[in-house]
Amino acid sequence: MRRIVDIEEVITDYVDEFLNAVAIDVYFKDEDEGMNVAYFCLDTGKVFWKDYLYTGVPIIQDAINLLYPLIKYQIGDRVRVVKYSDDTFNKDFMYKEGVTKRFNTNGYTGNTRKDPMITISVKGMDDESFWREELIRIPGGKDGE
Repeated sequence: MRRIVDIEEVITDYVDEFLNAVAIDVYFKDEDEGMNVAYFCLDTGKVFWKDYLYTGVPIIQDAINLLYPLIKYQIGDRVRVVKYSDDTFNKDFMYKEGVTKRFNTNGYTGNTRKDPMITISVKGMDDESFWREELIRIPGGKDGE
């Protein structure tokens, strides 16, 4: 029987290209094969657990924390609109600063899990969605900081 105290190592080196996510695998003492417990989405920073038994395990959480710098954008990041990439771009947003609110991956406008549109909120304007290449993150800029 596997027990949390018998976790020997957590490996996060496999990227699932379809999901654009890093697999989080645990290895137990006296076992040669690892077990996948979750995926870490590189677009959003969300963890998708396959087994909720492992959600609060410190060694796994430490491995997840090391993955956050790999994300380009997270919810709550302060960003600036710096360019446009198609004719649907609302030029009123050019050079405006806002806060990321959500990632759109429904495919409605060509967006996918690997290439989501990022909805931002700009003070005094309606929320608007942008491609990631149209934004830059403002250093140290988390909402409220």
